[in-house]
Amino acid sequence: MKFLFLFSIIALFFACSENNMAGGTSEEAEGIVAIKDREIAGVTQKGPFLVGSSVTIQELDGKTLVQTGRSFKTSVKSNLGDFSVKNVNLASQYALLEVNGYFRNEVTGENSEGMISLNALTDLTNRNNVNVNVLTHLETDRVLNLVQKQGMSFADAKNQAESEIFSSFGFTKDWQSPEDMNVFSGEEDGSDALFALSVLMLGNGSVADFSERLALAARSFAERGEWHGPEKGEVADWAYQLESEEYKKDVEHTILSKIYDNVNSWNLRDEPPYLYAPYINGLLYVFWTKEYNLGLCDRNHSGDMKKVTNIHSKYYNKEFVCYYNNESRCTDDGIGCRWYLAEDPFLIELNN
Repeated sequence: MKFLFLFSIIALFFACSENNMAGGTSEEAEGIVAIKDREIAGVTQKGPFLVGSSVTIQELDGKTLVQTGRSFKTSVKSNLGDFSVKNVNLASQYALLEVNGYFRNEVTGENSEGMISLNALTDLTNRNNVNVNVLTHLETDRVLNLVQKQGMSFADAKNQAESEIFSSFGFTKDWQSPEDMNVFSGEEDGSDALFALSVLMLGNGSVADFSERLALAARSFAERGEWHGPEKGEVADWAYQLESEEYKKDVEHTILSKIYDNVNSWNLRDEPPYLYAPYINGLLYVFWTKEYNLGLCDRNHSGDMKKVTNIHSKYYNKEFVCYYNNESRCTDDGIGCRWYLAEDPFLIELNN
């Protein structure tokens, strides 16, 4: 009987150990990692958020990604939008960052007339730097949806959400994660994509218009993994206006050139490395031609005529023509070959 009792105890011990290793009640087995005494830093950008803007790190439950109510607060340190929070302790590696405040408006060149809020959802296991921007905001609710409703892992949900957002704008290049992107990094790491989307979503309206547009886009991404809605057609028209002005000789100071000048005139640094706005003309062209459903324009399609099929565009049913200049090399961003509005006086001048 003694041997039988001892055997039962040993069997029970190994059964419990096996259950924990298979993902039972052990937090380590489930992949939950506590964050202890960390300093979390980053930059907050629409344009850059202004000094004094509030930044909050919300603790999330490691299984459900639901906010626990525990948070750490700080504020933006300078008009570069930078922040840091020391002694961060969280029950899991997952956190939601929230920034709220005024920002530098790229279109007007001035400080925004109203406040906005942007979020970023992150895994702090192997990072201490988290940037908050338009892209991180657009992906947040999509990641939560994929994890909470579809049972995906956090990493897989992040990868899918980021791929869906870039694809929705027609950007096919493999960039780094949005929480690593910085408009003023000066590197080919997605700063141009982030700047392009920031300008596109802002538009030339009010901060209230921007906030509404961003909310509608985020909701659409969360539910479908795609941006649908009439506001997207309006953004495409804005992209067409910005980009198409650049090749017209009769426009001295285009809106896009003023945006570049605005950002470059902020003098965010007094010494090298200086910060400059990334060149985004090509990305704008890719976006509006995609939304107008025009397809490829190259030497093989020179002379093709197509009508805009986007019913939410003010150019709906208007004809565009693919024009190829034999004296120029043909590139994807419209150099040497591009779609022109058929009634565009500039196209008539080219043909003459």
